[in-house]
Amino acid sequence: MPVEPNDTPAGAYLKKAEDATDTMHSVASNDWKISTGYYSLYFSLYAVLMKIGIKSENHTCTIALLQHFPGNFFTPDECEMLEKARQARTETQYYVATLQMPMLGTLARQVPHFLVKYREIVEKR
Repeated sequence: MPVEPNDTPAGAYLKKAEDATDTMHSVASNDWKISTGYYSLYFSLYAVLMKIGIKSENHTCTIALLQHFPGNFFTPDECEMLEKARQARTETQYYVATLQMPMLGTLARQVPHFLVKYREIVEKR
């Protein structure tokens, strides 16, 4: 849904992404590492959407929407990684899932890069 582009919510979502990243690094539970890692990615990307005037309240729809911005802000690999993180978060949060070790490693590597990249987009736009 289109909304007025606005720096205030974009900045607030970046703060939420930072908080989620900090939590991801400080919690002992692998389930919560996955959940907070996913939310850091999601909030980072959502900050850009709010900055350009797009609001979406459904995570699956938001990720699908990102695929319509190739090259502008979001790469296909980033969209795919975000969807895999969303699925891992759903599995660990709502079900007794097998441990997602590959996703833990991916999140540990990618979350800081996403946050830096999308912070720069929000601040420069």
